[in-house]
Amino acid sequence: MTTSFSNKKALRFVITLSTGKFGSSNNDRITLQGFRASVDIDKTGGVQMGTLRAKIYGVSQSDMNACTAFTMQAPRDGGYLYQPNNVEVYAIDGDAESLVFAGNFVNAWAEYQNIPDVYLHIQAVSAAAAALRPVPPRSFKGAVDVATVMGQIAHSMGFAFENN
Repeated sequence: MTTSFSNKKALRFVITLSTGKFGSSNNDRITLQGFRASVDIDKTGGVQMGTLRAKIYGVSQSDMNACTAFTMQAPRDGGYLYQPNNVEVYAIDGDAESLVFAGNFVNAWAEYQNIPDVYLHIQAVSAAAAALRPVPPRSFKGAVDVATVMGQIAHSMGFAFENN
């Protein structure tokens, strides 16, 4: 029986653009695996959302340029138009694979300060787009089950709800 220490480790990044296409594939989604990379993920809990800081080395310049779009735009009709790029990070340990982070870009840029070690730097927050999305007010007449209300709110944010 092999232990985790003897398994090959890897990170897989799945990046989806809110607008535009990647130059290398002409798609709005790209999968980066096999690149030298490091990630810092903080999941403190409570009201603090999970955060990601990732460095992915060796990404093509055209793909890094596609990721560096400014996604927060000026206010329109009383609210901000936020169209974030999304990132999913998977940790791979031999044949086992786990989703360790899913969230929205806050910042992303190509870091050229240490040429030839150029990398794509991504800062992301889980559920950032959902936290900024305006929602209509809700009201309920009489007694209402909390799970029903929470399920409606989660559904309107695009999340599944599990009643524990």
